Formats: sequence, C-alpha cells, structure tokens
Amino acid sequence: MIQRLYLRIGSANAKCYTVWYFFYGTLADADILSRVIGQTEDKTAIETCYKSARIRREQLSGLGNEYFTLVDADEDSIIDGWAYQVKDLNEEDLLQVYQTGKYEVVRCTMEVMEGQGDILKGLAFR
Repeated sequence: MIQRLYLRIGSANAKCYTVWYFFYGTLADADILSRVIGQTEDKTAIETCYKSARIRREQLSGLGNEYFTLVDADEDSIIDGWAYQVKDLNEEDLLQVYQTGKYEVVRCTMEVMEGQGDILKGLAFR
C-alpha cells in the first residue's frame, strides 16, 4: 500500500504533493515518462524535477522476456536511474497503471548524482 505524503503550506487547506519516485528501465526515459503522465507538450516541467540518481543494495532481475524488476542485493550493488518528483495524485495513479500489477511500490533511498549529492526518501516500483 502506498503511503501518500503531503506537506501543509500556508492555510489548513493548502497541500503540496511531495513524493519522489526512482525510475529505471522505460520510465528512466523522459520521453516515455512524459507520455505516461500526459505532459507531452511541456517537457521542461518534467526535466526540472527529473534528476540523475542511484539506489544501493538492489540489482535488476528479469521479469519475463522484456522487463526488469529490482531485487535485494549485497551492499556494494548500485542501480543508476532517475529520481522524479510526482506532482499530484493523478500523476501517481497514471504511473501505477503504466507499471501494472506486476510491480509493487516500495520505499527507497536515492542518492542524487547532481549538485551536492542530496539524499531523497521516496518510492520505487519493484
């Protein structure tokens, strides 16, 4: 089950959606991601919240003939991918529909490869 994370800003009714997802595979391609979430005309909006990132202690394993999934690995294992800040519940729902029921959503810790190497807490499809 996904835990939806919100930060309250200003008034009691204002909410800012702040969920980061780690992508590898097809969603690591900004063009595919923009089509999945319906942002084909404004790719700059995606690129501003799309950061090169990695996660540790995971490796990729085949899921059928075409797709990969994350599985536990030793502490030296690293998966490079992308961190994306989901804008709203609708975007998150579109991502889950795209990934189908073959994946579960799990918590992960991402290391941003740009800038000062920020650490982001977020979610990944596994």
